[in-house]
Amino acid sequence: MLSSEVMSHIFWLSGGEPCPACTEYRPETPYPYPNVLLQVCSRWRQIALASPNLWSHIGLNFSTDSPARSHNLVKRAHLFVMRSKEAPLELHISTEFGEAIEGLAGLCGSVAPRLRSLELETRDDLKQVFSHGQLWLAALISGFTPGTPTRLNWKSRGGNATFLTVVDSVDTGHPRIRIPVVEEQLEDYLASVTCLQLENVYPFWTSRAYHGLVELSLDGGRNTSIQIKCLELEGIMKASPGLQILRFGLDVVLEEEHSGYPQVELNDLKSLWLTSGSSQRAVFNMLHLGRNPLELTIDATKPTYSALVSSSWVDFYDFAARSNITLLRIQCVKIAEFSHDTNFDPLQLLHHLPQLEVLVLDSLRFGQLQPSMGHFLGRGAMRLLPAPVAHDPSPFNNRLQLLRLKNCVAVWTDLRRTLEMRLAEKVEFNGSYVLAHDSEEAEVQARLRRNGLFVELNESKPQSK
Repeated sequence: MLSSEVMSHIFWLSGGEPCPACTEYRPETPYPYPNVLLQVCSRWRQIALASPNLWSHIGLNFSTDSPARSHNLVKRAHLFVMRSKEAPLELHISTEFGEAIEGLAGLCGSVAPRLRSLELETRDDLKQVFSHGQLWLAALISGFTPGTPTRLNWKSRGGNATFLTVVDSVDTGHPRIRIPVVEEQLEDYLASVTCLQLENVYPFWTSRAYHGLVELSLDGGRNTSIQIKCLELEGIMKASPGLQILRFGLDVVLEEEHSGYPQVELNDLKSLWLTSGSSQRAVFNMLHLGRNPLELTIDATKPTYSALVSSSWVDFYDFAARSNITLLRIQCVKIAEFSHDTNFDPLQLLHHLPQLEVLVLDSLRFGQLQPSMGHFLGRGAMRLLPAPVAHDPSPFNNRLQLLRLKNCVAVWTDLRRTLEMRLAEKVEFNGSYVLAHDSEEAEVQARLRRNGLFVELNESKPQSK
């Protein structure tokens, strides 16, 4: 029989997914984790009640208009707070900003001194300039213990991008969320955070929220955009010289009086994720990194971001020359092509990234369709993501450890050339398929089996594993 300590650790590793405040969670679940453990047997109940960390994540999803259900959620949350004893707390709230929830302010006041992580999903359409006085937010901010909150994740759904203001903020006329505390209280709270993840809601760019961060995510909504001046972005990044993870997707405006981008050194950066064309060019020009291995993701999944701009690749190659990119991931929202005039080429990529170990292409076409193959995709002949055209592999002393094609379309003639050149030690297909003529089917199947690849041929759409 496993010891109570081991069982407690297993319970902790197994629990909390999905969080009750997540959109994937089904509110009709009768016994949300870890309450379900109490229903199994007396021993499991005893172990669960003696494990404070199991109760330290509190998820509140106020997605319905039922006051009775909201009351039960708050009541259950108080029970979790009691069972968590002195453990640091994680609070996840999903709510409409316009609704008043009885008892929520009192709950937030009780958890604030032990709050380590705060995750908010708020929904409001701020087409007008509204001022919201949310007492539960004020309770969290005014009651915190200095140095305790280290993570803030806030996503605002719907409406325009908004800024956080307080009772003594100057009215700028922008859509805003007003918190009934003074500026010093809000700034003290934000200054304690080292992991800041924001989508469509932000403190002002001069806030101390952006100082001393280890992780920063600044993203816009899927159907909205927000601009930040180049000098404001420079100030944010220079305020966190120890930044290790950066996700950025805002539109960067280069002021007319400045002829070029400023330079920012982030020698500890390990992961960079870019989610807009504007952010690509600005960040590639501004950032100067150390020699730490870097994982770079170019994310083109936003509806407003339909192609990978060719001019960005010039900036990208300059950035690559002064960086140590070991993993590159390029992903789109659907099977898509690079711009018709793109100068991207896998061979050129390997020349510019000698340290590259892993290349992941997600929802892209690999190769060039011939006119006779146009009926497969209904798009006719067009230039797509080009595959290598050279046959001599001798210039490539550096081999990719892994080339992964995820949800991609690969034209067989180009894929075959890639395999023959051995540009990668291993090629993986994930939900991808190959375009080939019927006469090539036997060759394709034999070659792919020999390389350990299992893919679909000439399907109308990629099939997930």
